[in-house]
Amino acid sequence: MDNQFATNVKNAWDNVASGTLNVTHNYWGATPPAASVTTGTATVSYANPLGIAPTAGNFVTGTTMTASTTAGVNVVASTGATYVGAAALSGNPVAVALPSTATVVRYYDAFASSGVTAATVDFFGTTASPVTANSSIYFYNSAYGTWQPCSNQAINVYGNDVEITIGTTTAPTNVQFQGTPFVLVTLRPHHRQLLAPPRTRATVRQVFLSMLLT
Repeated sequence: MDNQFATNVKNAWDNVASGTLNVTHNYWGATPPAASVTTGTATVSYANPLGIAPTAGNFVTGTTMTASTTAGVNVVASTGATYVGAAALSGNPVAVALPSTATVVRYYDAFASSGVTAATVDFFGTTASPVTANSSIYFYNSAYGTWQPCSNQAINVYGNDVEITIGTTTAPTNVQFQGTPFVLVTLRPHHRQLLAPPRTRATVRQVFLSMLLT
């Protein structure tokens, strides 16, 4: 998982005699294969293909993973997962831009197996672009075709990470966490426009009297 296998799709299922080969969360080139291919008694699962090549990644069997120095992601905890994984992506994996108010720091692929019901995930900034008070984690919501901010997130400037919690009612949900990209962004601060106070009737009268006296 989190590997690059461009032009090697046929080799994957040619070398499976029987059973199921799980090769999800990999990059297969500009045109990804079908979600699964079955030949005789052999099935290859290509679910959740990456939209762009990963630059570094990690995958472990279990419920937690430390990959802050490689993928920029730690899976601090998860419930119900049999494996978890993450990768740093070389660019935007989908053909949908982020909001104009967001400056991209880095993209990630982070996921857990289909049994996951809850998770806590830390996304780390870089040395050149560390986490600030204006940092935020977005995920790609394929149901609506848009990047959406994660609903439950906490900024840790001193640890250079943003932590999100995932459950059945969060954004993303536990089901979406089985295959969706994430991105760390810096949001443009909102500046309130200062308006002059409205001129009162008393103020107008004072101006008129001052004009008569001059």
